[in-house]
Amino acid sequence: MHGEGGYELLADTGTLSAMEYSLRGQPEKPMAAGSVTPMAVIPEMPGAQVSGTEVFTAVLTAPGGTSEHLDVHVLDDRSGFRLKAAWMLAGQYSVRVLLDGVDIVGSPSLVEVVPGGLCLATSLMQGSALRVRSQWGCIRDGHVYIVNMHMVNMHNYCCCCCCSG
Repeated sequence: MHGEGGYELLADTGTLSAMEYSLRGQPEKPMAAGSVTPMAVIPEMPGAQVSGTEVFTAVLTAPGGTSEHLDVHVLDDRSGFRLKAAWMLAGQYSVRVLLDGVDIVGSPSLVEVVPGGLCLATSLMQGSALRVRSQWGCIRDGHVYIVNMHMVNMHNYCCCCCCSG
């Protein structure tokens, strides 16, 4: 906006508080164990852009109480921040995002995780060929599965096949 004398008035949102950010993309339905969910921290003010100097703390608490910190990164268009959570075990998780020690809108978020077919995190592994038996009844009784685990680009993958009936 221009005023008399050619001065220009620039409006800036300034630093936003925790109550002016919200957690988006958190699952509303049960997730399958072994899956990953991308989420975002978005300013509530339409059109607001983040400076990138904001310091968020994001914590994922798994069933049984173990916690891990999640990385929070600025979105390329500076419209917010991104994070992702990996659901490794069946049970209830909590995702908490804080700014200056205060929960943002939508935090903490509770997420229910259900067994997702053959999931190494819920399986018994034994022997040199790694025979796997599901503890959740996702595999027919009496079947034996051979699992081959390998790493590609820092991600763990497994392949399995049924070898007895």
